[in-house]
Amino acid sequence: GVTETAPGHSVTMAGRFPRSTGILRNSAGVGDPQSPLLSSRDPGASPFRFRGGTLIDWIRSRDPRARALSVSRKDRGAILPMGRAKQSVFWYATSTGEFTTSRYYADTLPDWIKRVNARQAPQRLAGSTWKLLRDARDYAEPDSEPLEHNGKDFTFPHRLSSDVDSAVADLPSTPWMDELTVAAALEGLQALDLGRGPQTDVLAVSLSATDYIGHRYGPDSREQHDNILRLDRTLGIFIDSLYKLRDSSTIVFALAADH
Repeated sequence: GVTETAPGHSVTMAGRFPRSTGILRNSAGVGDPQSPLLSSRDPGASPFRFRGGTLIDWIRSRDPRARALSVSRKDRGAILPMGRAKQSVFWYATSTGEFTTSRYYADTLPDWIKRVNARQAPQRLAGSTWKLLRDARDYAEPDSEPLEHNGKDFTFPHRLSSDVDSAVADLPSTPWMDELTVAAALEGLQALDLGRGPQTDVLAVSLSATDYIGHRYGPDSREQHDNILRLDRTLGIFIDSLYKLRDSSTIVFALAADH
């Protein structure tokens, strides 16, 4: 069968197959018109279809002081790892270029997310150019395949539109999306003071640029190669930052892919 994103996100912290989480396909994932977003025209979303518990529920059953933060480009990438838990859950809205959440979780955005959005990093990237991280000779993949991106803008360098609305909507198909997601997660970690207490807290970060770039340019494209190099660097910065903020001996990492 063809794998889909939402079922994959539903199992990573649930420990069950999608038949048990209730999330069987993207079209019946997190869409929920009864849970509108707080600061976006994007469709409403919640985990109302999700069945059973997840890691944060099991941790809190032992220690109710435990808290969780989940951040992603995608609503399903942020929502489903938390199951139905009403923790801090945020995702990127392409209609506004801001991180937001739905009324399932809160009635207002916290101050730290407002600070992240006030920097307008996506808007400031309008007109920016995505260039190769390394010398072109380091990439074995051809950069001349017109099947990529429907024959439009399929060679390096790639330039984001100077139009702000177009740029923020197109940002997920660039490595910058993951950089912004990680930056937001680190901001939230500090604002919520996760990982300092005696309890076990959970930080879930879903990075989506690989998916978007793979769809646009293909999994064997030069664009995907460069994105993976940049993703590796972003993960390195993320881990180094966590080790500066918290005692590394108290951190456990779990890496997974939603497909």
